[in-house]
Amino acid sequence: MAFTDKQRESLISELGEPKLTLEFDVWGESKVSMWTHFDHSDDYADVKKRLIAIRDHLDGFLKDEKMCPFHKPT
Repeated sequence: MAFTDKQRESLISELGEPKLTLEFDVWGESKVSMWTHFDHSDDYADVKKRLIAIRDHLDGFLKDEKMCPFHKPT
């Protein structure tokens, strides 16, 4: 089992199943597909808050170039 799978399983055992899962496929520079997995009967305002939390997390990741130990600034 991959390390990331072990991390995810650990979080699920601690926090329960995620309320929303978001996946992206990216081809080249301009083609992106987004796949969301969530309970479609959830309140839209709650889903929107979760998507904003994801956006904020991605914004923070992009702003902090040292967040990834494999990132080598040019």
